[in-house]
Amino acid sequence: MKVLVIDDDPDVKETLQDTLKEAGGWTVLGRGFTDAEDALRSWRPDLVVLDLVEDSVVDAPDSGNAAFERIWEIWFCPVVVYSAFPDQQDFNHPLVAQVEKGRGSEERVRAHLEGFELQAKMIATVHDEFDKRIREALRDSIPLLSEQFTAAGPEAGTLARSVRRLVAARVDEGALGEGPLHAWERFVVPPLGDHLLTADLLKLTRTESSDAASFRLVLTPSCDLVAHGGAEPRATRVLVARCESLRELDIFSSGAASNQSTNQSRVPTERQKRKLRTFLNDGAVDRHVFIPALQGRSPAMVANLKRLELLCWNQIVQSGCVAIEETGCPQYERVASTDSPFREMVTWFYLQVAGRPGLPPFDARASLNEIVDSLQATGMGS
Repeated sequence: MKVLVIDDDPDVKETLQDTLKEAGGWTVLGRGFTDAEDALRSWRPDLVVLDLVEDSVVDAPDSGNAAFERIWEIWFCPVVVYSAFPDQQDFNHPLVAQVEKGRGSEERVRAHLEGFELQAKMIATVHDEFDKRIREALRDSIPLLSEQFTAAGPEAGTLARSVRRLVAARVDEGALGEGPLHAWERFVVPPLGDHLLTADLLKLTRTESSDAASFRLVLTPSCDLVAHGGAEPRATRVLVARCESLRELDIFSSGAASNQSTNQSRVPTERQKRKLRTFLNDGAVDRHVFIPALQGRSPAMVANLKRLELLCWNQIVQSGCVAIEETGCPQYERVASTDSPFREMVTWFYLQVAGRPGLPPFDARASLNEIVDSLQATGMGS
């Protein structure tokens, strides 16, 4: 593991470098604030130790904040903030730890770095994978794409867009053989882009994230939700499905009334568990689409494709916060986007529900008897 120590005090850098090399066996590089950006770009560390205070600016305890922002803009990795003023700012991020300088503080820094090793290795793997896919895309696409352009040569913007699409496709393809997905991996958080997409998950503002009834699933096609070239989206309103508790599934409602014990009715029977397993494998049953839990953001629930609403655009907060009092309407915020192919799955199930023609009542029993008689007459009923 490569550890970059950013501090303008040579004594601090030397002491910390010696401690980390001896205890962790890491490769350690020390740099000051002026050299930090170059080191981030060229050395690409796995972990960073950062002093928030430049010794030459004693009256500015937060002068290292700019360096912290550059770390994640240039090269994202876990950071241990090592400063005489560790409480000047609450970073509130799982990959940031704060340690106050003082006697024995080097060991606390080392302990935090060891705690970040697993995440740092994961991040390095992702970086390497994307670097590989970018190299492959550039190598393979430029000769082919060049044939699509005029003699003047490819436009830089078009070429970059084509390479990005190829990189995204190759990264997705590379993930196919990595084992079954966790249910929550179908979500993209934060949501994709600045516009709504099909199967985006919305939540009523100022409501509890555990309340399924506060959520809506977007059903309008993405192509009608996106504004191209400054034009307004084609959809004047947004079609959504209301979400419900898993208890609303017919799997749980059938036979529940005969169970007199409230505690017992809350425990699924073995028959219900089997039906629920089939529902999870299929992704939908009847009018309900399964939506897995997203820890801290939404509960496990279902979207009812027959309980639909049309939302006005001013009801959906896409950037910033719009006060409910200003519109007089319930306001919804984007919680997550849904990744492909789960987005297409939602569209397919909605088409099955909404596109199915209605049939008048007919005598199904008589038709069944006719079919059975016909099969028996041809010798297929035995």
